[in-house]
Parts: sequence; structure tokens; C-alpha cells
Amino acid sequence: MRTYYYALDERPLCARCQQPYAARIERGEGGGVMGRTLVYGVGAALAGAVLTALSLQIFGLLRMACSIGVGYLVGTAIKKANGGWPGRQFQLLAVVCTYLALGLGSVAPTVMSLGQARRELRQAAADSVAAARARAAADTLDDDEDPPAASPVADVANLADSLEAARSRPRPHRTPELENATKIAAVGVFGMLVRLMVLMITLPLLGLLQYGIYPAGVGVLAFMFGMKKAWDLTEGGVALTLSGPHRVGEGPIAPMF
Repeated sequence: MRTYYYALDERPLCARCQQPYAARIERGEGGGVMGRTLVYGVGAALAGAVLTALSLQIFGLLRMACSIGVGYLVGTAIKKANGGWPGRQFQLLAVVCTYLALGLGSVAPTVMSLGQARRELRQAAADSVAAARARAAADTLDDDEDPPAASPVADVANLADSLEAARSRPRPHRTPELENATKIAAVGVFGMLVRLMVLMITLPLLGLLQYGIYPAGVGVLAFMFGMKKAWDLTEGGVALTLSGPHRVGEGPIAPMF
């Protein structure tokens, strides 16, 4: 630095020492940083959603640990994408991705139960049709003074047997996910999308209430800690300002004698 120097804030740097700082500034402020950060954040959020869904299938209370793990995963990915550069937009992106990852993972068991819910709805509709036919046949017998000898009676008996078999058919365990899936399957495509969005927004917190008041309290604390972890990891350090090259004796750093 006998002739030229670079200024990092108020610190002089030589040409070789300024290179890693320039690369870090370019990664944090250069073109495409938000696009790259968004890709990293969404990718980590999808991985966190898969982790949450698997945890819910294994043991529901694991969603508490997922809140912390997903927050750490998303925060680390965004920090890697922007090189640890500070910015409120990165912190907000980390919190939103963490919340949506937990919501998507929480609604996954409901989506997986849609097929079973539709089968139950079809079976219930078939039972209703059979009951209506049985009632119609019985009304016909009551109104007809000279009914045929055996055919209608036999039909009514068969329908009654089928209804009794339907009532005695074993029903699957009605989990909250299956209940939600049954309500969703009963509406159209637009209603299904709206209800899935509502569940994705509400389930990260409301889903904890099914385990009781005390586990729910611990789960809320874990959820808040996971959000804070995502926020803190993307806080970054001090924004750097690099300029130069400057001739020694000139520029932002005054000469010292």
C-alpha cells in the first residue's frame, strides 16, 4: 500500500486483502441476490415440510422439535445464500418460509387422508340410496292392496340386510386429519383449495391443542423459539462499504505521519 490502497469503511486494505470482502459484498448486494435467497429459502422450507410431515406420521408431538429444526434449516440456508449479509428482508423471508413449511407439513396428513375420506363419502352416499330404495319399496307395499307374492318382499328384505351390513361395517379410526379430509372432500375444487390454505395457516399453532393444554404450551414455546432462530440466523453482521483504489494520501482515509 505504498502507492494505492482500498478502504473498507475506515480500514485500509491492500489489493489482495480486499478480494474476499469484495466477493462477500457482491454476494450480499449484487444482482440476483433476492432470487438466489428465495430459491434457497423455499428449498429449505420444502425440506422442512417433508420433515414435519414424516414426524407427524411417526409421532404427533415431534412437531415441537420440527419447529426448531425447520427454523434452523431455513435460517442457515438463507444465510448461505446471501453470505450472511444483513437485511430485514432476509429475516422476514426466513420467518415466512419457516411458518409456511410448518403449515405445509402439518396439512400433509390431511391431504394423504383425502382418498380414504372420498371412499367413505361414496359409501355413505350408497348407503343413503339403499335406504331410500328400501323406504320406497316399503311405501309401495303399503299402498298396494294386492302385492305380488314374493318379489317386493324379498327385495325389501335384501335391502334391509345390506343396510344392516353397512351399519355393522367396521369404521376406521376418526383422526383429526381424517375429519378435516372428509370436510374438504365434500366441497368443490375451489372450496378444497381455500380450506387447505386455511388449514396450512392455522394448523402450526392450532394443531398443538389436540395434545392437551400443557403440551400445547410447550409446543407454542418451541414454535416461537423456532421462529426466533430463523430470525436471528439471518440477522447478519455489519454492512460493509468497500471503495478504491485510492492513492495514498488521498481518499477517505487521512494520511498519518
